[in-house]
Amino acid sequence: LVMRSLVYHRRTGLVAAFGLAIATAVVTGSLVIGDSVSGSLRDTALSRLGRITHALVSPRYVRAGLAQDISSDCVALLAADGAAHQPQTDVVTPRVAVYGITRDFWEQFRIVGPMTVKSLSERGCILNKALARDLGVSEGDSILVTLENRPEIALDTLFARREIGDTAPTVRLTVEQVLDGGPADFRLDSQNATPRNVFVDRDWLAKRLGRAGEANVLLASADPQ
Repeated sequence: LVMRSLVYHRRTGLVAAFGLAIATAVVTGSLVIGDSVSGSLRDTALSRLGRITHALVSPRYVRAGLAQDISSDCVALLAADGAAHQPQTDVVTPRVAVYGITRDFWEQFRIVGPMTVKSLSERGCILNKALARDLGVSEGDSILVTLENRPEIALDTLFARREIGDTAPTVRLTVEQVLDGGPADFRLDSQNATPRNVFVDRDWLAKRLGRAGEANVLLASADPQ
């Protein structure tokens, strides 16, 4: 009786089996793709952080030497928002992250393979590939970067300094190197989008912002080198 029923309802059975196979393939594929995407996002986030396990982002500036007081593996950064301008083509990229760093910053990342990082001169900068592509620049080109200098006194108060050179100074930089991925795409927030980063010498940036010897980001690693 079972065999005769299967033969009699063979068309319905084939359609049901075909639909079940498609549904199984769709569910399996979704799970595989979901795991792959999650793994890719996790790998990207970890590559941007390197060995960094703790970060302090201060709304006010602190003494840069505080990093070494905390730990020999702690690094002080001077971070500022800004906009990059390619003077030859007038291309402007807003929402650029400018990081004043020292050589110790790169030691927070396990840089392997052909990637090597050059030492920065006073007016030299390192760009990540995304920003270099947006601006259409390469090594040796010059760019203008307008910095957002947040004053200690609010701008709407009587004693605030409102001169454009104080609140939004513009500096000319020479692109010394373009880096792709990993530490070049460093960011501390949870956004997945590729940031637009400019790395400059910390002491030079601090002088331009009137923040000599100060920093506003501390990075530490609990993972020994």
